Amino acid sequence: MITIERMLVDTTEKLFKQTCTKELINDAENGTFPKTFWNELDSMGITTIGVPEDCNGSGFTKLDAFAVLKIAGSFAAPIPLAESIIANWQYVELGLPLPNTKQTISMINEDVDLQQHSETWIINGTFNRVPFTQWADDLVSPVKTPTGKWYLLKIPLNLTTTVPDSNIAGESRNKVICKNTSLNSSQVIAMTPEHAAQFIHETLLGRTMMMAGALQQILTMSIHHAKERQQFGRPIGKFQAIKQQLAVLTGLATSANVIADSAATATVDNIQFQNEVKIAKTYVSQSISKAVPIAHQIHAAIGFTHEHPLHQYTRRLWSWRDEYGSEAFWAKQIGENVISSSKSLWKQL
Repeated sequence: MITIERMLVDTTEKLFKQTCTKELINDAENGTFPKTFWNELDSMGITTIGVPEDCNGSGFTKLDAFAVLKIAGSFAAPIPLAESIIANWQYVELGLPLPNTKQTISMINEDVDLQQHSETWIINGTFNRVPFTQWADDLVSPVKTPTGKWYLLKIPLNLTTTVPDSNIAGESRNKVICKNTSLNSSQVIAMTPEHAAQFIHETLLGRTMMMAGALQQILTMSIHHAKERQQFGRPIGKFQAIKQQLAVLTGLATSANVIADSAATATVDNIQFQNEVKIAKTYVSQSISKAVPIAHQIHAAIGFTHEHPLHQYTRRLWSWRDEYGSEAFWAKQIGENVISSSKSLWKQL
């Protein structure tokens, strides 16, 4: 029996396969945003998955949204899908209507200063490595004040200074500077520490799911290449050294996808959700450091050429693994949580 959730995944995957081509990715890296592709996703309701229908969303669950983000990663999609979905969740969960403007997001930045002056708020500071600001209208980010209060900011980007930058995959990761930027009360929304933590970990998981999808894709590409590429009269996949490399790559990609899916499932019942996400981001990032070299070794020189799509995935994997905290950062957080817990290590495991 085909469920509506399965239909969502199949339909989304079909659209990405038809539209998100190597040429589209190249064009995006050269500065041309794929508007037609994005508009089609938006019209299908993909950008509002996880938002209830009575809030003008597409319905479904956050688990379904994370499954779609894995598909986006498996096609190296050069679009702000994770950013849009997660921003929309924040508005709805704070009791606000979905905006008509385009949104991007940023994680917490302790260098940002927010001060209230009557009914106006003044913000000063810098948001680093913000994705897709050239496309977005607003920047959505949680901020903690010196008094310990949390606020979700909706900052119109036309009130800021943007310094262009990009990651090694050619995706925009710009610096957004606020200098005495004035916001009204509708653009500064009070939020609880728990909601802020949820924002952080859902953002983290969104990128983790995309990494898992891209890892699965470089495995598929490597298996295909090993079957098709011939040396000494037979496919290179017949050689024991390549078999061993493929076996290791399979283990890395499969385990990364399992642990990412486990973290996504934890969002449904909220059991150890935050710990699951930290562990998933750490493990998937660590897997990338081993998987990417193997994929390039199997493909040899052709995998480095501009004509071959492998580099579109491996450059993103190298970039995404460090976004929203590297594996070293989150491994330290996991270790500190274990040490500070009243439970024994075995019980925590």
